[in-house]
Amino acid sequence: VNVILLLCYVILFLGNVILSLGYVILFLCYVILFLCYVILFLCYMILFLCYVILFLCYVILFLGYVILFLGHVILLIAGHVILACTSYGSMYNLLGRCYPPDSGSSYNS
Repeated sequence: VNVILLLCYVILFLGNVILSLGYVILFLCYVILFLCYVILFLCYMILFLCYVILFLCYVILFLGYVILFLGHVILLIAGHVILACTSYGSMYNLLGRCYPPDSGSSYNS
């Protein structure tokens, strides 16, 4: 009877050891899972920063196009002013008439 009782205690002890190992393995799995979530969070943060940088690049590109458009407008206005002030001395060229006036007509009257 004592041998059977001793055998039951040994089996119970081995069961507790195996159960403790199971809890240790489960704890390690939770630690690994937590580390995976941390790495995933960091990846999402890096992705978010990449999207922010991409958005800033698009904003800078848009501002570049706006500056380019304003440069074209300034060049167009400056070109018309130069053309109007140098072509036959007539400011009427600002209205788009870039041809020489007829000899019979007078723009200065």
